Amino acid sequence: MEFTVTFKYNSDSFLSFPNFLLKNCKTLKAMLANKNKKNPEAIHLVCNCMSAKVCNTHQKQMEQKHFTIPTKGTEVYMELEQILYLEAKGHYTNVYLKDGTKILSTKTLGYFAINLPQNDFRRCHNTYIINITHITEHFMGRSGYFVMDNKQTIPLASRRKIEFADIIGL
Repeated sequence: MEFTVTFKYNSDSFLSFPNFLLKNCKTLKAMLANKNKKNPEAIHLVCNCMSAKVCNTHQKQMEQKHFTIPTKGTEVYMELEQILYLEAKGHYTNVYLKDGTKILSTKTLGYFAINLPQNDFRRCHNTYIINITHITEHFMGRSGYFVMDNKQTIPLASRRKIEFADIIGL
């Protein structure tokens, strides 16, 4: 699984977790913070169950063709290929589509970062997630950016350049 974090649990054990799970799972963080006070076998069991759940979720995301975008009072169901990019606006997110439509979602960008399939959608900046299938141009200089199908320029954070260089194949 990509983006896995592995660290030493004790003198002879290592634990591996997907990076987004470590960021978003309060139970796991609490257990790892108190690792010497807990039963190591119980921690390994929980970690194995969580890893299996994450693998199943990741597999479902890769097969996913549609996505439901929560909006104020309703939900918009659409094909993933219609989404060009997403932009954070405070606690809301603007979703930009191929046909030029903009949908205001009531969810944060973090929600989309977790729930959209990572094989097509990547966070390139603190305020943007892009659909990498809709990149027409890219510039990896000092202040990198992407040009999307709709000619919109999306910034690339310097800390994410190596990740995108691997994805794009530079």
